[in-house]
Amino acid sequence: MSRRLHVTRRAKQDIERIDAWWVQNRQLSADLFFLELQDAFDMLKRRPTIGQRYVSRSGSFRRVLLRGTRYHVYYKILPAQVVVTAVWSAVRGRGPVL
Repeated sequence: MSRRLHVTRRAKQDIERIDAWWVQNRQLSADLFFLELQDAFDMLKRRPTIGQRYVSRSGSFRRVLLRGTRYHVYYKILPAQVVVTAVWSAVRGRGPVL
């Protein structure tokens, strides 16, 4: 069973900023971030529990790694949908404020 995917305003802003940087600075693989993100979204709709658990001050989330670009997609699983709350660099050494 496939769930709907909802991307929050904050996550949309993260995605736009990261994609713009990636296109500008990674010209040989300018579409890698976008393609990896689309694959992750498709996977999360089908198998949302695949991500590892991530606990922050504001609750429990899950995250999945985009291996090629080294970004995490943070999300919550609700009964009818998956809610993407943030996209954050895995190399920052700390997670986002959620």
